[in-house]
Amino acid sequence: MRIITWNINGLRAIIKHRGFGTLSNLLDFLHADIIAFQETKVARSELEREFALAEGWESFFAFCRTRTGYSGVATYCRQGVAEPLAAEEGFTGTLSKGAPGALPDSAAGSLGSCYGDLPDRFSLAELEALDSEGRCVVTDHGAFVLFNVYGPAITNADTADERFAFKLRFFEALEYRMQALRAAGRRVILLGDLNIAPSPLDHCDPGPVAEFTGRADRAWLRRLLDSSFRDVFRMFYPDRRLAYSCWSTASGARVNNYGSRIDLILAADADVPPSGVWADARGSDHAPVWADVALPAPLPRPPAPPPLSTRFLFTGTQGTLRSWLAAGAAAGKAKGCVAAAAGGGTNPSLRGAMGRAEAAAAWRSIQQRMKPPTCAGHGEPCVIRQVKKAGANKDRLFYVCNRADGLPPEGRCDFFVWADSRTPRSEQGAATKRQRK
Repeated sequence: MRIITWNINGLRAIIKHRGFGTLSNLLDFLHADIIAFQETKVARSELEREFALAEGWESFFAFCRTRTGYSGVATYCRQGVAEPLAAEEGFTGTLSKGAPGALPDSAAGSLGSCYGDLPDRFSLAELEALDSEGRCVVTDHGAFVLFNVYGPAITNADTADERFAFKLRFFEALEYRMQALRAAGRRVILLGDLNIAPSPLDHCDPGPVAEFTGRADRAWLRRLLDSSFRDVFRMFYPDRRLAYSCWSTASGARVNNYGSRIDLILAADADVPPSGVWADARGSDHAPVWADVALPAPLPRPPAPPPLSTRFLFTGTQGTLRSWLAAGAAAGKAKGCVAAAAGGGTNPSLRGAMGRAEAAAAWRSIQQRMKPPTCAGHGEPCVIRQVKKAGANKDRLFYVCNRADGLPPEGRCDFFVWADSRTPRSEQGAATKRQRK
């Protein structure tokens, strides 16, 4: 049985705007039995049938409850081959505990009490917060329990400390839940975009080894791998370099394969033979990662889909917020409720304010100032960027080499100049470091 994990960076976008056209085409392209997507970026109220349901598949979604167009995961299971016996949105039990779809302990019984030390170590409010961003779907396939996870990322310097603390608590709670399942005799597979590179070998620019491995989230992952779980890819390719699964789109780093391996499949007590990174699959800033799970016998089939199955969201006359708004807009137009734009005057021309020659000279001066400088390393036009990090230079514009990140001479050179000074960094004597993921 083949399982695949892929951060698709938007379910609607990858289907409609990145060449697949339909959900069925996307699932067929991946040619697997269980497909775990991260960053679906769709709210429950916005999910449309064409992105949720495909013939021959059951799907299970976790939705972000704090903001729209953010986070979200979905697991698609092939009917007749990999349908789960039960499914759960989130992993803390706060979204589905006591519901008919709670995970079973085994073929008989309930796993509603199998949460380990979660209730003792975390408050109810914290458990609800950990599951509020739509970062996990759990499916029980009898022979194993699958956790589809999108790990928190640190993307904003202003909230970095708060989000890093959230990330650590998220993985701490997740580990308690997984270990409780293992203590109950269940085999567990954790897969997804964890937003953690396991070792310096999995990062294009790791820096000092002690600093890299000492970061708290990486230290947590290393302890997990040293104790109970195995990184399936590294089981078969312990020394392979440049096996990355994620690249920066801002710098075009995929061209030079300058990235990191943060999309992982980890297995505890499960027999998982070959695994690999599908690096040439396009459609996202991440690559799919696959593994083949060895099964002693076909998986048991449920008598009916678990209640979390997305098919139950589309029973009756349920519609989406988008379709409701579209219908309202159409009705407004039919009733003549759309106001016509008010007319305005014309703008005076530059030529009318000065002579033709003066206007041409002024325009050439403007164009010259707008023209980007060339980088020192390649003599090519630079690209303009804006400082996002909090501090004295926040929102300030600067020019850097337009090439993608990578090793010299093909990769980006160190040219830097502030847009409002046009004085190269070498002349300023400043040392500016570029922050990499």
